[in-house]
Amino acid sequence: MKRIAVLVIIAAVCFTGCETTRDQIEQQQAKNKKEDISDLPYPTMYYNDVPLELKSISLYQSYDSEDYTYTPYCVVRIDASEASEEDLHYLCNPDLGQSRYAYMQVDCYYTSESNKISFDRMPSISHYQDGDDVVYLFYDYMQSDAIHSLEDMDVDVDIEIIQSNGELVKMTDTAATKYFYNININGDSSIKVEVKDDTEIPTSENTMFEKGFGEIIQRGF
Repeated sequence: MKRIAVLVIIAAVCFTGCETTRDQIEQQQAKNKKEDISDLPYPTMYYNDVPLELKSISLYQSYDSEDYTYTPYCVVRIDASEASEEDLHYLCNPDLGQSRYAYMQVDCYYTSESNKISFDRMPSISHYQDGDDVVYLFYDYMQSDAIHSLEDMDVDVDIEIIQSNGELVKMTDTAATKYFYNININGDSSIKVEVKDDTEIPTSENTMFEKGFGEIIQRGF
């Protein structure tokens, strides 16, 4: 009888612990924020109480006359004029020694029906500050399957911003509040952006593309 009683108590404690964990997860999910962006520019993304504006998204493609393939590019500009230098440090600069990553993560995916490409990830090349803007560059240097023009390309950009609230957040901190922003270009959304030739990439952005890609080559991909 004593053994049965002990087992019942252990089971009750375990059940209570599991319920608490589920409650914590639900509370955490309630703190997180998810928004689908339906217009550009979009001025109400937030890092803590600091507004960030998704200013523009530009799309380009290049053509390789030797391989007869097309390669996509994407440029995401975020106006961070309201952010302090300290804010920008935490938003944009990973500190691997502290097991911390940049509090603002931007990812890009693209689809091209004519090339049978479905939601492929477009790798990040670089991000940098340009005046009040933070610029994110994407270029699918691994893609060689696009034998048709990518002018039908639609793109999804996902932005994740960790709300640090004045505390140092590490990779292992699952309790951190996160804001998620998603925007679709040229797909089901009403936002349409022309896919231009890579010769139309502004000089400053093209320089950073070349610099970022050069660093990737040095690292051996």
